Amino acid sequence: MEIIKARVGSCYGIIRAYHLINKRAASDDKQFYATHQNSSSELDPLQRIERREDRLMEIYPALKKVSVVHDTAELRRGDRLVLGFHGLPHHAKEQLEEKGVTILDDLQCPFIAWLNHTLERLVSEGFDIIIVGKTQNHHCQEALKLAERYDQRCFVIEKDEDVETIICDSTQRLALVGQVTGNIMTFDYVVKRLHQKGIPVKIEKTVCSDSYLRQGEAIGLAKESDVVVIVDDGGGASQSVFEVCSTLSKQTHRIHRKEEVRQEWFGDARKVAIVGGILVPQWSIDEVAEYIEEICAK
Repeated sequence: MEIIKARVGSCYGIIRAYHLINKRAASDDKQFYATHQNSSSELDPLQRIERREDRLMEIYPALKKVSVVHDTAELRRGDRLVLGFHGLPHHAKEQLEEKGVTILDDLQCPFIAWLNHTLERLVSEGFDIIIVGKTQNHHCQEALKLAERYDQRCFVIEKDEDVETIICDSTQRLALVGQVTGNIMTFDYVVKRLHQKGIPVKIEKTVCSDSYLRQGEAIGLAKESDVVVIVDDGGGASQSVFEVCSTLSKQTHRIHRKEEVRQEWFGDARKVAIVGGILVPQWSIDEVAEYIEEICAK
């Protein structure tokens, strides 16, 4: 049985944040904290720093000096803070600065920052928003809040057929965006369907390049493999990878840790593909591959 591992581990935005936090920690003798929103997952980049994961510390040794805080209410005047991959909402940053907390660096993923900037620009210009993603995802939640603030409408497209629910007339201006980690197949379908329906729409390609690379590779692997194993980090990227793979392979399984893999999944499989979400480093994919080899050799 051949095991094929995806070549994409943690995404660019996470690697960039790790690198820059490590660089500051190595050169700054004073204590500082690190935080960002949505840090509850055990696979969250800051949780990995907090646990002092061995492989991460080998690559970024100065991260051992970093203190992670999950509740910014714990911070006091004079504290120094670095914002990680997910950043913080604008109002939360303002509150921290008013309290006397110094924000040293805002290392929010550039693609997330670009989506937020694009959304604000579009709704301020009078566009109703169509966003391809999941309603409960924080990118879509931000789009819904911004549209409401500017008295505009926002349609969330979770699956292909949702495009049929869009109601508009000739007086409305529509703009299409994508959740940064959105499903690229659904986004492309929505573009095609809107054109077929003759609905004029301004298209802003805000799905990040990592999503195109990760999902594109996953599609290729699913087509040539008998079984696909997705290391699921609980985020939007993993969901999108699962969706594109499961349309091509009925034998698509999601796991959060290697111990969840089941030997019976593989049977007479000749090729097995392993793909991870954006919070999953390459070494975690390697560990899953080794575990599959181990249980299948028994």
